[in-house]
Amino acid sequence: NTHDAVYSPDGNWILFIQGSGTSAELWRMDSSGSLAPERLTNDSYEDSYPDWSPDGHSIIYTSVRSGQTDLYLLDLNTGPTYDITRLTNNSAREYATQFIANNEIVYMVTTGSQYDVYKADFTNMAGASNLTGSGSTNEKYPAWASGGIIYIQQDGTQGVYTMNNDGSGKTRLNENYRYAINPRWVP
Repeated sequence: NTHDAVYSPDGNWILFIQGSGTSAELWRMDSSGSLAPERLTNDSYEDSYPDWSPDGHSIIYTSVRSGQTDLYLLDLNTGPTYDITRLTNNSAREYATQFIANNEIVYMVTTGSQYDVYKADFTNMAGASNLTGSGSTNEKYPAWASGGIIYIQQDGTQGVYTMNNDGSGKTRLNENYRYAINPRWVP
């Protein structure tokens, strides 16, 4: 089971998750396929939702390695045994990370049954901003592009929405769908 594949910023590498459940590990391979894939994590914890830093030197991802769902940063400059830093440590669960620029990330936070989209500088997660608020709807699976953030809002249906990088200007893009997940910008 291979999923969550994403190209590196320079296009030379592909990051992906191989496996499922507690055997879901983070891997990378060169985009030409000429080198053997490299396993980046090797443990009994589920890893998911990876993304490259804009400079291609770090990977942010979701893992349950601490017994709860948190965000982690893997430093590719420290291989072949990579340094992994835990970025979040609270009762909420954080998922679906994506770098915006430099140190900024967008991600999904769930507390109980409520989902919201957050933005933070990963070097100062205490300064995270809730971009969608804690209302009666669920906002999930954020993705960033220079035009703003795209995400799914559950409001009786699954709506695809956009907003500005500061959370303003929320706009629905689609008609009522029963199921939508993981929207992405396409150049």
